[in-house]
Amino acid sequence: MNIEVANRLVELRKRNNLSQEALAEKLGISRQAVSKWERAEASPDTDNLILLARLYRISLDDLLMTGNALSDSDSNKENGYIQQGEEGPLAQKDSKPIPHRESESVAQRQSEPLAQGQSVTVTQKEAESVLHRELEPVVQRQSEPVAQREAESVIIIEEERPRFDYSALRHFPLYIVVVMAYVILGAVWDVWHPGWLLFFIPPIWQSAMKALEKRDAKYFAYPVLVSLLYLCLGLFGSLWHPGWIIFLTIPLYYPLVNYFRKLYKMQKKELDDMLQEPKKR
Repeated sequence: MNIEVANRLVELRKRNNLSQEALAEKLGISRQAVSKWERAEASPDTDNLILLARLYRISLDDLLMTGNALSDSDSNKENGYIQQGEEGPLAQKDSKPIPHRESESVAQRQSEPLAQGQSVTVTQKEAESVLHRELEPVVQRQSEPVAQREAESVIIIEEERPRFDYSALRHFPLYIVVVMAYVILGAVWDVWHPGWLLFFIPPIWQSAMKALEKRDAKYFAYPVLVSLLYLCLGLFGSLWHPGWIIFLTIPLYYPLVNYFRKLYKMQKKELDDMLQEPKKR
């Protein structure tokens, strides 16, 4: 600590009519410590500096100022403290109130350059307006219809879902595999009959792959499948009768397919209209 600060501490102690013992008692330290401060042999730590500033009712800058220090009365007046018996602007009852800066916006205050040591006061109303602007996007998001958000999520899932390429499976040379299997079964195990039933498999396979590729069950060769099932029932189970009843399902297959296809299109159209409605607004 330099000698000027030490002299400043001595001056402030004497102005407040305190002895070294009384000051040490208020700070909770020994008298020798105060004596070392005033002889510039030691420096008070941060906690003691804060306590000294509070005790003398001055700021830390005024406490440590030496050459250009404010006078004690001026510094007290600037910090809002008035000595006993002294009348000033803060002690007058008829003093004018400090003008309220509520009309200024926070953005205007932020744009103004601040002097050193100057602070900005934000009113509660302005703080609430800033908080409202910060939370407004979240509130708008929460106020959206639930169905709209669910529809958006469905679209995202449909766009990201990988589609399997069924065309490669549909053009697989299955007829060659069937011919080779039929020849092997006939030549090795002599099952030329009923091995010829294998030739029903390629059209059933290709039509099933096309139905999956187009996502439409009308492309599936359902009559060919029914014919294969009927021959299997007759040849292996001797159920020619009443096995022929399965042919009655063919007239029912295509109307059911058309019904479910129209139902799917209606639901898809409603979903598209629901998504287009916010864009129109």
